[in-house]
Amino acid sequence: MGRMNWNHFKRGISILLVVGLLSGCGITSANGNGVSDKNEADEELIDPVVGIPAYDVAAYRTLYDAEVYPTLVCPAVEEYTYETEQAFGSYGKLPGEAVETGDVLLYGNTEDIDEQIEELNKSIREEEVAYGEDLADYTQDLAEAKEKEGLLGTDLNAILANGPEPESSAYEGFAKMVMPQEGAYKKAALSSRRIEQQIKELRETYELTAAHNQKLLELLEKDRNDVVVKADSPGNVVAAGLYAAGSAIAQGTSVMAVADLNTRQFQTEFIDQSILKRAQDIYALVDGVRYEVTPEIIDKTQYQRLQAQNGVVYTTFHVENGEDLPLGQYGVIVIVAEMKEDVLCVPTDAVKKEGSAYYVNVYDNGDTIHTEVKIGMRDGLYTEILTGIASGDKVLSDQSVPTGKTVEKLKKGSITGEFSETGFLFYPCSEWIKNPAKTGTCYLKELCVSDYEQVEKGQVLARIEVIPDTVEIGRLERKIQREKERLAQLEEEKSKDYSEKINYTRERAIRARNKSITKLNEQIDKLQQYAGIQEITAPGAGIVMATTEREEGDLIENKEALAELCSFSQCYILVEDGDGRLSYGNEVTITYKDAVSMKQTARGRVVSVNQMSLSSELAIGYALVAIEPEDLESMVMSGSGKKNDSGWYRTRFTVETTVRAMENVVLVPKTAVKEVNGSCYVRVKSKEGVSYRSFIPGGADLANYWVAEGLTEGMEICLD
Repeated sequence: MGRMNWNHFKRGISILLVVGLLSGCGITSANGNGVSDKNEADEELIDPVVGIPAYDVAAYRTLYDAEVYPTLVCPAVEEYTYETEQAFGSYGKLPGEAVETGDVLLYGNTEDIDEQIEELNKSIREEEVAYGEDLADYTQDLAEAKEKEGLLGTDLNAILANGPEPESSAYEGFAKMVMPQEGAYKKAALSSRRIEQQIKELRETYELTAAHNQKLLELLEKDRNDVVVKADSPGNVVAAGLYAAGSAIAQGTSVMAVADLNTRQFQTEFIDQSILKRAQDIYALVDGVRYEVTPEIIDKTQYQRLQAQNGVVYTTFHVENGEDLPLGQYGVIVIVAEMKEDVLCVPTDAVKKEGSAYYVNVYDNGDTIHTEVKIGMRDGLYTEILTGIASGDKVLSDQSVPTGKTVEKLKKGSITGEFSETGFLFYPCSEWIKNPAKTGTCYLKELCVSDYEQVEKGQVLARIEVIPDTVEIGRLERKIQREKERLAQLEEEKSKDYSEKINYTRERAIRARNKSITKLNEQIDKLQQYAGIQEITAPGAGIVMATTEREEGDLIENKEALAELCSFSQCYILVEDGDGRLSYGNEVTITYKDAVSMKQTARGRVVSVNQMSLSSELAIGYALVAIEPEDLESMVMSGSGKKNDSGWYRTRFTVETTVRAMENVVLVPKTAVKEVNGSCYVRVKSKEGVSYRSFIPGGADLANYWVAEGLTEGMEICLD
């Protein structure tokens, strides 16, 4: 936002606010009642008299040197960026929405990572199933082996228990006799140990593989988290970059801003830090109420950093006791560089410079005395006299104060500006509907929608034709045939030659062949999954913002974008606001024509913060207006609904509100104001007569100025 664009503000206000010796003045002087204690009776009005030169009387006045800057009540804002160069994915939160610490604000483009995570999770599930099946097989085998080992061991122990003593002559023959039983037992025990070892190796292999897969999954999740931006603290989203999915975003680029809506601060255009440091008084005025503020001083290094980062640097003022100030409220910052109370002044035209010295001509009993003076502050009409003359001295001056015939008492009122701009429906969340076919050769059969067409959930957006890879399918079918032949052979061998040992091996081989056939069939199903004509439908109600440039019959790739669909449920009015008149919290009126061309009105609320609170990357020159849910359906359905309607016609709205409103302030008609060298004066009437009084204007409309300081309600001023 720029400084107020009034003529007397163009080069900054340098105001010497002159407080005369009039009753009812709004400036407190030494005695605290608006009237100087010094030479009150000496001030008089100059009436031209024949034979007497024009003169004015040196008198004590209060002088101000001040500047006024427009400001807005804004929250404290924190901006968020991606940690690495990233392709924009989607918004986790939208302007106006509340966020908590840890909430996802932004997603990067995680499509490839998501696919890898999905494939890895699928592999983990398959390996878990295979491990369970193999473990069950081995466990069964071990149980059978243990049972056999136990039976053989029991028989062997029974034979040994009834055999001769080892020292007897019959023992050698006995040992040879039991040798087959002993060999069978040892073989069974060895088989049990072997299966136990297989189970151990199976478990260890699975655990190593599972640990490896889990590590890979953690790395992928970390990669995914690296492209996700989360909130550091609670607040509300107040700005978001207008990016489409897939847009490249450089590292450090501000993409979203979150504000603490419980804080209040004033933002203005940048004010030189030396001005702030030297100022005698700094305060804010909002609706006639003064608020004490403290400027945020930044050094040269900070300024250069902020300028490089933000493009434009603004000044922040922290406010005391401003909790009740509405966000977006307009005000002004008044900076009083210097104030001098009750200093001796004469009209500026009475002071003449000769060489390096200044002189005035004092009129005394018909004589004119050329008198050297030292001067201090000046404004458009008056100059401070430090030495050389005294209060009450008459100095020659051509300044005259017209008395005027029409007098009006100053009253309090309000001044407002009008904001009226064209707005357009804006959908921050869009989804590109893509070709889902992961296998086969794909052709665009038919594009069923056009740009800016409104669609319902489930409506067909496009039809594609998918021709599967018949060569690969044929190869897999031949492999299945060979596996089935081997399976049949095993089944036949098992039925003809029964042997416990042999059939155990055959059972394992049969299970392996069946698994192989199942996997081959799954591969064929995958290749044929999208075969034929596929209809691609809308996942929800919305509006088609763009469509592919491919024509019917064109070859299309997997994941190729076909239509960009924006959801009706996430919709704003985007309104141009290049000079930053709107801010978070402003209420606006929206007018538009509905589906049958009837004029409708709706209420909206600005949910984007003023550009003075943002870096240049987020200060896009547009404001976002949130729409009431009950008005949304009618607004998004406005327009004729035909496919070929342009987006311009369909989404055009008028957004209106009052801006830069200032209430409960003293108003001064512009016709009563005299401007001299950037200072503003009115003729104030009192019991002593009429004299000029300067004031600090805080703002204006076409008819009136409003007073920041210098005039009070009830003063009588001359209008002509």
